[in-house]
Amino acid sequence: MQCDDRGCSHRTRYLSGMAIQKHIVCPRCGNGNLQPEVSEHFIYQQLTFFHRIFDFDRTLQRFHLLSLPDEYQWNLRRNTLKQKYGDLFNRLQRTVQYYLDKSSYNEFDLGFLFRKFRYNTNKSTGGN
Repeated sequence: MQCDDRGCSHRTRYLSGMAIQKHIVCPRCGNGNLQPEVSEHFIYQQLTFFHRIFDFDRTLQRFHLLSLPDEYQWNLRRNTLKQKYGDLFNRLQRTVQYYLDKSSYNEFDLGFLFRKFRYNTNKSTGGN
């Protein structure tokens, strides 16, 4: 979080201080409000990036396309890597998935998306 007062520009990771009307007052200057430096959308994009990276099978498939033309050697190396690092990658992916599931960017309203395509049946067609 960063103070929005140009004279202060205090940066902190901790939320300590007074909150007034949904704003957190800067503990250093007392005049400005602490604002997030990174947007929620940017954090969501980072989480989706990590989710793709920690997909172990997908990552191994990409490496398979880049190296080891011999199928036997590739299968042997893949099994060794999966034994060593598979649990770690699965745990990391589950952690990222947990936060993606909690994100509001993961949901959207189809009614809002298609509201311009609604057909209004209540229009009167009668004249004078």
